[in-house]
Amino acid sequence: MPVLQDVTNASRKGYWIVASFAVIGFAHLAVGNATHAQHLVHLVFGAAYLLPIVAAAAWLGARPALLLSAASAATYLLHARTISGNGPMGIANALVLSAVFLFVGVVSATLVATADRERRVRLDGERTAQRDAMMQALASLSGALRQRDDGTAAHCERVACIAARVGATLGLSEERLQVLHLAALVHDVGKTGVRDDVLLKPGELTAEERGRIERHTVLAAEILRPIRGAEEIAEIVLCHHECPDGSGYPRRLHGNQIPALAGVLRVADVFAALVEPRAYKVPMRPEEAVSRMSSLQGRLDPDGFAALQRLVAADTPGDLA
Repeated sequence: MPVLQDVTNASRKGYWIVASFAVIGFAHLAVGNATHAQHLVHLVFGAAYLLPIVAAAAWLGARPALLLSAASAATYLLHARTISGNGPMGIANALVLSAVFLFVGVVSATLVATADRERRVRLDGERTAQRDAMMQALASLSGALRQRDDGTAAHCERVACIAARVGATLGLSEERLQVLHLAALVHDVGKTGVRDDVLLKPGELTAEERGRIERHTVLAAEILRPIRGAEEIAEIVLCHHECPDGSGYPRRLHGNQIPALAGVLRVADVFAALVEPRAYKVPMRPEEAVSRMSSLQGRLDPDGFAALQRLVAADTPGDLA
């Protein structure tokens, strides 16, 4: 919505600039140059071409300002020849003012381009600082999770590696892979809010205990959201147990309602849980894990699972385990 609003505002400003240019051009042509008073008014309207040029630079950027300055110069020359004929003074005045239009357009465009470049550098610096702060906060959370439960922290690191490889197989950009990797590293941080007797229970969980475990996605999102820049990571972590068929938790989302990276994270999470050793089960080989996951029709992101299958089929034995 903000992007759409910006486009709408730019279109509206562009309309007013073009409209003002047309009005100035029409008035300039209509005034004539027969008397001294008309000549003065004619010059005033000629100078008024500078207004849309400066407005275009301020509102729309360097390129529109350059285009409008060239259009103003050409229009003024045309008007000058129409009104003044080929008189030397009229042509000289027209050439001087046309040069002024072009000069103002170039200067305005240069100033705007310089300001835009400086603003981009400043914003890049702010984004870098924000990202560094976010990375430090996430690293602290990962360290806290390791202090709480080393097994869960190791699981998160394994999931992060697998998720990154699945994402790369899907052709995700470096930026999206980094977001996915960070989300995977902290996807179980909400388990720091689950009691040890529930989190570390070796046997089968009761319905109440399972509910406490399932709440870890909500707890994780609540921990992550206050971190500036981690809003998307919080949403991915919140949704990493959602299923395309709506059978997941905590919000029972369906299909495209689930963030794409959350679907990839879920595939990696399930696979890692199957291939790693647990107190209540022996680890599966990657091929066995993929075979077991094939039975989860509708509960795994299909593209992510297909990418995992390709990885397992092409991998060296035990690498993904």
